Amino acid sequence: MSSVADHVHWRNRAACAGLDTQLFFPSQGESISEAKEICASCPVRVECADYALASGQRFGIWGGTTERDRRRERGRRRSAAASKLESVA
Repeated sequence: MSSVADHVHWRNRAACAGLDTQLFFPSQGESISEAKEICASCPVRVECADYALASGQRFGIWGGTTERDRRRERGRRRSAAASKLESVA
């Protein structure tokens, strides 16, 4: 199955399915608490967050993560990968 097909598969089971997407793409200064609350109880939260990281989503709330959360996670993953390569060498 392709990543696009995988995305469609889990997206259909998401707690946000059918909701106004504007809620997950707030303007600067708008609250993200309602979006994060929906994500907190979502059965596909991990898949959503992983998709956002893998596809480089720079905006919005994905799997309960903000843009800042995802930047930090990408940095952690790069550091972990670099450490792993150094230990193998």
